[in-house]
Amino acid sequence: MLRSSPGLSMCLALIALLVWTAARAFGVELPVNVPDGLTSLGLSVLIVLFAFIKAVSDNFVHWPAWAGVVLGAVITYGAWLIFQASGESLPSMSTASSGGGGQATTSPPEPPPSDPQQPADV
Repeated sequence: MLRSSPGLSMCLALIALLVWTAARAFGVELPVNVPDGLTSLGLSVLIVLFAFIKAVSDNFVHWPAWAGVVLGAVITYGAWLIFQASGESLPSMSTASSGGGGQATTSPPEPPPSDPQQPADV
């Protein structure tokens, strides 16, 4: 039976981030509804989180485990820079929780502006 470990989860997140970044670099058409900066940031946070869990959960930890945590932090910093450059913002917790039932509330669309009135000839 295959047992999940933090190292395997970290490796899968790293592969996903590498594929995502390579797809962006080579101009592959990515899904429009998936935010680019937020995806990179989320995957990098998973990498550093699983690297830290792996480093503290082993009984005999050597320096390469802590080097992995530091390198994961460097990856996360780079992803943060990509996130800031993309102009995206983190999802608001108040917007997500105020919708009730996990759905965000939206305001009704505004009507289109009416045509300006031409002045009457005098």
